[in-house]
Amino acid sequence: FSDRGEMTEADILDKVLSVQLLVLDDVGLDPTSQWLQATYWTVFDRRLEWQLPVIITTTIPFEVPEGKVSLADRVGNGALSRLVELCQGNVIDMTGPDLR
Repeated sequence: FSDRGEMTEADILDKVLSVQLLVLDDVGLDPTSQWLQATYWTVFDRRLEWQLPVIITTTIPFEVPEGKVSLADRVGNGALSRLVELCQGNVIDMTGPDLR
């Protein structure tokens, strides 16, 4: 953000939300905060409302054994619910060794 306040967080978020195809890489990688969970919810909710697609990549599975970190733990239950609705069943689970 500019020190002079030329663009606000809301301005930047509006630009991100309105692109034709939004791609979010490494969703859930960063430690969880209330701000981050609220931002994910806003993004997924708005994209759902506007019927615009989202592609996400993540190394965190949707469903995990009890005691392990799940995607819901990172993005929040509300955001995950919106994301699942956005996916309409179109989830591609890619497995294999990490080649990084």
